Amino acid sequence: MATAGENMADVTGPGRYLAKHWRGGFSLGFAYWINGVAIGLVSFAITIAIGAFIEARAGSLSLTTLRLLIAFIVVGSVVLTVWQFVGIWRSAAAHAGRGGKRMWAVLAQVAVVAGAIRSVAELVNEAPNLAIIFG
Repeated sequence: MATAGENMADVTGPGRYLAKHWRGGFSLGFAYWINGVAIGLVSFAITIAIGAFIEARAGSLSLTTLRLLIAFIVVGSVVLTVWQFVGIWRSAAAHAGRGGKRMWAVLAQVAVVAGAIRSVAELVNEAPNLAIIFG
């Protein structure tokens, strides 16, 4: 597995970081554990914090502010999830060619498929609530 320094060697800013992951340029371990799991946990914490803010101020928030916050959560979550899944998938596709074990690449791609199914199911499940809010 490449070290963090090796993964970050040609990353000179946020745009390059995002693009490198999108193209599958990070090692599979880095793409999966850092860009998938760690960033996913940070995103979850931010979502919980925004949810708590909405709940604490529910009576004082305008409908427009409420809609903007919820739209930020939904759109941000979808964009982040697609970015994570695409980068992990592409890193997995390149993993064996970089000297990694094919088994880990296959398991990572299975996890991406399972995560995509779960994400779509969650979005479909929340669609009626979003329709009420944005209706």
